[in-house]
Amino acid sequence: MDSTALVFLLCAPPYLVSIFWTVGCAWLADRTHLRMPWMLMNAAITFAGLLITAYSTNSGARYFGVFLGVSGCNANLPTIIAFQSNNVRSNSRRSVANGVQFVFAAIGGIYASTTFMQKEYPTYRTGVWCAVGTQFLLIILCAVMFLHFRKKNRAAEERGEYIQEEESFRYTY
Repeated sequence: MDSTALVFLLCAPPYLVSIFWTVGCAWLADRTHLRMPWMLMNAAITFAGLLITAYSTNSGARYFGVFLGVSGCNANLPTIIAFQSNNVRSNSRRSVANGVQFVFAAIGGIYASTTFMQKEYPTYRTGVWCAVGTQFLLIILCAVMFLHFRKKNRAAEERGEYIQEEESFRYTY
């Protein structure tokens, strides 16, 4: 078998495994009514997968890192979309928030194409560390949002303040 065919055969399994992980995470997030813990866990899984792939010298370990990276990253896509939709009240606001979210997703493609440079083959250190940075940013933003949402929910409970012009609305985690 030539190397190109082998590359294509080895690309499929990480994505197949990520399908099951993504569906499992989505199901569990819906059952628990929580998104943020799953976002944090998937960011950590992606973080670990990236570092294993980048720094391990064992090709089996590196391939395992690809499974982790792809699974964590792919599972966070629907989780983040649902998290955003759950925390925006009106349809017009949700539409704008979805648009902003998709713009940043498109920027992510540009970001990846400029940070994973051919001249750094096969390690792609700049791209890996830029991707690690985005996962770290996600973790920090989750912490900031958790504190902000908790503060707003407490104010609504204790002082009767409205969140997004609705008395009964509460942010979800």
